[in-house]
Amino acid sequence: MKMKQVGIVLLAVGIAGCSSTTQNNGGGATNSPPVTVIDKNKPEKPDSQTDKPITMDQLERLDGLYAQDWLNENELLIAQTNPDAKKIDSDSGPMKPAQLYIYNLKTKQVKALKPSEDRVHESPIVSPDGQYVFFHENTSFMMDGGRGVLVHLPTGTSRIITDKDKGGQEWGQWTDSGHLIVGNGNGAILQVGTVSKDEVLLSKDKNVMFDYAAKTGNTLFYVNPNPDNTLSAYNLETKKETIVDKSVWRMSLSPDGNQLAMLKSTGDTERTLFLMNSNDTSKRTKLAVTTQMYAFDWSPDSSYLSFAVYNKDRDGMNGVYVANAKTGKIEQLGDFQDVATVAWSPSGKQLMVSTSTFLDNKPKLTTYRLVLK
Repeated sequence: MKMKQVGIVLLAVGIAGCSSTTQNNGGGATNSPPVTVIDKNKPEKPDSQTDKPITMDQLERLDGLYAQDWLNENELLIAQTNPDAKKIDSDSGPMKPAQLYIYNLKTKQVKALKPSEDRVHESPIVSPDGQYVFFHENTSFMMDGGRGVLVHLPTGTSRIITDKDKGGQEWGQWTDSGHLIVGNGNGAILQVGTVSKDEVLLSKDKNVMFDYAAKTGNTLFYVNPNPDNTLSAYNLETKKETIVDKSVWRMSLSPDGNQLAMLKSTGDTERTLFLMNSNDTSKRTKLAVTTQMYAFDWSPDSSYLSFAVYNKDRDGMNGVYVANAKTGKIEQLGDFQDVATVAWSPSGKQLMVSTSTFLDNKPKLTTYRLVLK
């Protein structure tokens, strides 16, 4: 699952075009952030492939582009303003909606993911094979009039999955390329099938909200913000619910379903990232303690977890890091600031970092493509 910032970022996607700059690792593009691999504890001789340190071969900067995920090794899913749409409501007044597009890294061409009405697109979740995208269409930037839509990219066909939902405030996760787990906005968690029929896995009061939901085997994990941002595990066979932890801001299962990443509030201005076994959540590894964590994402083979952090302490962790899920060792990939999204490409050989900030009251959006080796 790609944990990312939305909301205010979508208000900033008013830049339709982009330009790119490419440099080799350690190259001298003056406007690019320093990108160096920093790992004081890495072994001189890796014991196995999973112990191999992550290094970077090339960096490409795409100015004016806000990428949200990969579709394949050559195409990104991006958000940008639809110039042909009518203006809709936002906190800053009427604006044209931000919608999802496909950006080709080789040709630089852009095409719409789904011809849409005058709605803003929120919270996309791409299937592992890149064939499907689930996202929310809302009638305003305030997430009003939401509905969840599943698009099949090869044919361009789509269907509504959740109608009158909470507009992208509920995140889900694909268990495989044929099944998506997501809240329906009315107190239930669905297993959405691309071929098989949709199924209700858990049903509670219609006002119950699930910030995050994921499934491995017969266990359903979900975060309920009320009360106390509680992370629970629900056994689909025994119907037994177990509280894993509270004050949980985000969670994500590894693609193989064996590990769970959990971001927990451990102080007024402190967030802690933990790794744990999905079949025994009492066994935990503390990966990072920071002021804020903006995004994180699992590598496709479940070996690494990338994350973007900010720390008010200058000597603390700042930027984008990669943690080895087996050894717990962490490497810094770059001092990227104002990160909204990090995402691995399907091959695990590329990493995408999107940043969003305001300079002189104008949005500045930049996407970085990191080629790894």
